[in-house]
Amino acid sequence: MKIKKILITLLMTLLIFIAIPVSKTKGDITFGNNFDGNDFTFTHAPKADFVIKPQSGYAPLFVEIIDQSNFADEIHWVIYDAVDPEEQPWWDSETYHIYYYYTFPGTYPVVLEASNDWGTDVCVKYVTVLDPGEPSVTVDFIGAPRSGPEGTTVQFYNTSPLLNSNLCSDCKYLWDFGDGTSSTDEDPAHQYTVAGLYTVSLTIFGSVGNGYYGYKTYSETKVNYINIYSTSSSLINPDFVATPVSGTGPLEVQFNNLTGGNPASVLWDFGDGTTSELLNPRHVYQEPGRYSVTLCVDGKQISKPNYINILTSVGSQRSPTALLLDNDTSQLSVLQNFRDKVLSQSLLGKGLIEIYYKHSLELISILNKDEDLKKDLGAFLRGLIPGLRSLCEGGTMTITLTQMNNIKTLLGRIASQASPELGEAIGQLIKELAEGQFFESIGISVINE
Repeated sequence: MKIKKILITLLMTLLIFIAIPVSKTKGDITFGNNFDGNDFTFTHAPKADFVIKPQSGYAPLFVEIIDQSNFADEIHWVIYDAVDPEEQPWWDSETYHIYYYYTFPGTYPVVLEASNDWGTDVCVKYVTVLDPGEPSVTVDFIGAPRSGPEGTTVQFYNTSPLLNSNLCSDCKYLWDFGDGTSSTDEDPAHQYTVAGLYTVSLTIFGSVGNGYYGYKTYSETKVNYINIYSTSSSLINPDFVATPVSGTGPLEVQFNNLTGGNPASVLWDFGDGTTSELLNPRHVYQEPGRYSVTLCVDGKQISKPNYINILTSVGSQRSPTALLLDNDTSQLSVLQNFRDKVLSQSLLGKGLIEIYYKHSLELISILNKDEDLKKDLGAFLRGLIPGLRSLCEGGTMTITLTQMNNIKTLLGRIASQASPELGEAIGQLIKELAEGQFFESIGISVINE
């Protein structure tokens, strides 16, 4: 009897459940009968979702958009952009994987609508495109060959970095070859028919940063970039002289072209960053130092290294020894006594001292330019002071072969920066030091230690 009641209860419950109609309501899960036999159907409302990779970055930004919706029979995208607000891009229901390119900085919504028979769901996410700042643009180019006879064809190449990094869109080009002709090709070839020096320029017009920063103009000019010489210049042998070649700055120097003939092109390089195309120019050197000068005539050139020597101005000069010893009066007095001893005892030493005074301004200029040399020479000179003091007071002085080698090394460092005249004098001094004549004449002994 008890079992019978239980069975009746279960049967009534089952009949009630079967009698419930199908319900198409929104929600996560609803239960219903599809009226096909006794099978049950589980229905789901759609859940819209997607991912953006990356979701932020600097313009221009390339993104990947991937649908990850659940239970959706259809999807519909709306992607907003600043390209054309009136006509937004659309994708149909079968597009589940999108690649999109954002050009301009800003924050842009991406909308996904997912739907099925049981409802619709919308998901909105945002792409943030950052402003990278206006790119730094440099225009550059090369030409080859840069020198040749009349009739030479030069191939020019645009090597501007803005093109290599795709920063310039719809670029246009204007070349000025310096001979009254031009070209709008990107990499033009041009024939020069008349001898001369030619300045070449390249101007680029375009929308930098994919147009976000507007239409821009950038240019580069290379002065005297192409050298075309006369076909008769094979007999030319360039040469020149300058007067004076040494003195305190500012120093005006007259340059005279000794090449002869009627050159089509002349270019002077004065070694201080300035040039001239005059046949016989005058040039003023301002700063102390040694300057190499180059003359190019119709494609042939001659260079004279360290040709012009500009010395420290008289108003700022000190003696080289005072500069080395920081004006230490006690040490300078020892050197003055040694100088007097040399002048009275050694004819060879007298000649060396005369060279020292003659080139003192040049020595000061060299020491002021080479701090390491000044430091090393000053330290060595201070090390000799005790022995020189003893010698001047009637005692003796000795130097070692190591000290001798140090003297020759230091003198060699001076000679490498000196004028030809001073360099020759230093070379003679090194030779005489090696032979021991100078030290012997003033009573200094050289020992092997």
